[in-house]
Amino acid sequence: MLPGKPTILSRGTACMLAMGLMTVAAFPAIAKPVNFLFDAPGATATGAVAVNAQGWVVGNYSDAQHAWHGFLRTPDGIITTVDPAGARDSTVSSINDAGTIAGAYRDESFTPHIFTLSSEGTWSSFEIPGATDIFDAYINASGVLAGTYTDRSNKQYGYVRAVDGTIAQISFSTDTRVTAINAQGAVVGMVSNNFDSIAFVRAPDGNMTTFQIDGVSPTLASDINSAGTVVGLYEDSNDHLIAKGYVRAPDGTITTVTVPGASGQDCVAINDKGLVIGSSWRKSVNHETGFVRKRNGTLKRVAIVGYFINLSRINASGAIIGTAGGHALLRTP
Repeated sequence: MLPGKPTILSRGTACMLAMGLMTVAAFPAIAKPVNFLFDAPGATATGAVAVNAQGWVVGNYSDAQHAWHGFLRTPDGIITTVDPAGARDSTVSSINDAGTIAGAYRDESFTPHIFTLSSEGTWSSFEIPGATDIFDAYINASGVLAGTYTDRSNKQYGYVRAVDGTIAQISFSTDTRVTAINAQGAVVGMVSNNFDSIAFVRAPDGNMTTFQIDGVSPTLASDINSAGTVVGLYEDSNDHLIAKGYVRAPDGTITTVTVPGASGQDCVAINDKGLVIGSSWRKSVNHETGFVRKRNGTLKRVAIVGYFINLSRINASGAIIGTAGGHALLRTP
């Protein structure tokens, strides 16, 4: 984005958002999954970060001036830039099933803000007192926001912003990073300290639970579904160069996820049907692919010849988004 020239969601796109969410089919009927690669107009790199139940995809792209912008891709393939007015740079983090987009931006004075854009095209902007940077803004079905920010000491905190504007801080003795919020308002993330990390789950009432796989392995929580099942990755306690994925049931039971032949793997997202997505890699061939794991443990590979695959999120119907070699990736159910 060129400074001083904000791009605002067009009136036509706002009308499509307002009228099309419940009437446009998320995807055409396709016999088997199909991978689509796409780029935002004028982008030098594009990545998709979230997809809602209707198939609306949001993400971010960089332009020739190395500025970052958000984007929205509708199910018919139309891509629109999402930049708040007055933004120096901006990034989109999420979109809920009502079509509300959430992200963060800095204005011309470098003050950080959270923003939301409703399906009707209404923009809102919020600040976190004392924040010098805001990294994420994940929004759930109720409009509750969660993410990460830093203060003047460069320490990271998590935050939860209620619909009434009340902001609760998530703070530990070391840096805190929020990675997701579910429909009920439960938040997950990690607490990091040098080379160690501990995963946490913050319940809607504010109660905190922390955990590490095997009690000692550095652990990250990446996502949580409506049932309270958490997915993420951890380092092997016997070899810290090996990463493994995991699924943590609401009762705390841990199931390790390993991909045959992979040197490492992680679990990045889970939908309400229990489908898990992640990435795996093999050092011997310097290649990274995605995978989908069903509730029965069956794994299915997601790969495109010649591309490194990084998956990000999966929606209720099984549509998957991510990044493939600098392009945004959409995989139909």
